[in-house]
Amino acid sequence: MSCHHDSAAALRRAGYKATPQRVMVASALRHAGGHRTASEIADEVRGENPAVDVSTVYRTLDMLTRSRLATATNMGTGDTVFEWSVGDESHHHLICVHCGPVAEVPHEYLHGIETAIETDFDFAPDLSHFAIFGVCGPCQARVEAEAEAG
Repeated sequence: MSCHHDSAAALRRAGYKATPQRVMVASALRHAGGHRTASEIADEVRGENPAVDVSTVYRTLDMLTRSRLATATNMGTGDTVFEWSVGDESHHHLICVHCGPVAEVPHEYLHGIETAIETDFDFAPDLSHFAIFGVCGPCQARVEAEAEAG
């Protein structure tokens, strides 16, 4: 099966019409190999078909996110990034506020908090993909050394 065929099938399974534009956006995101901004996806899609309007790309990314075919995450760069999520394990990101991304964290680390929120608050959290901001070990050491120096 081709990527476009697989993308069209995923859209249909989610209850959406597989228009050529939607299939192009879904395929571009599926093969992005990680996080991409809407602008990056739009550039790729428009490279394939310049007639695709940027607003179509944004609407399609929103639809993919709402249907859980993709995730949208704030990684601290100012732009929301999107990632294809069908068949992927949920994961999260540790982002150092000083030096940038540090590590991916498997979802298992958050299973306990997910269960506690469901039980204690009668609330089903969407913990499929997000970033946790903080300071990494090397940056903590650098900040402490700078504070001691002066």
